[in-house]
Amino acid sequence: MRALTVRQPYADAIAHGAKPVENRTKPLPPKYAGVSILLHAAKDPHATRITATDLAEFTGADITPWTDTRSAILAQIRFRGSHLSSDDTWCCRPWGQVPTRIQPVVWHWEIDQVILLNQPVPASGALSFWTPDDAVLTTVQGQIDLIERASA
Repeated sequence: MRALTVRQPYADAIAHGAKPVENRTKPLPPKYAGVSILLHAAKDPHATRITATDLAEFTGADITPWTDTRSAILAQIRFRGSHLSSDDTWCCRPWGQVPTRIQPVVWHWEIDQVILLNQPVPASGALSFWTPDDAVLTTVQGQIDLIERASA
């Protein structure tokens, strides 16, 4: 299973089901549509230094359960697909970015499933899609199996 690293506080927003899109400069690679991916929280904060409190003020999201965990797998997610953001409508508001002069192309990767892990699983991340080591995958799969059995 592959993983995708996202910086905080956006990783928490996705893991807790508040943020239904991930903003990227390229479309979602088709092979990842409909496939479970692990959501990894980056070690470093977002370059803008935005905080969970900032996001709550802007989006109305309930940040109470957000933990600001870093360098760990937080959830298993699935992308439905992606679409190009346009500058004449603000689709996916308030989470979807619109094109700007600085970032003229923005793709919204559509998240259609999130399974929050009971405990974050420590892991080093990487840029783009990457594969966690076997120990991390085994630990994550154990948690996913427990969650799925409990919800059945």
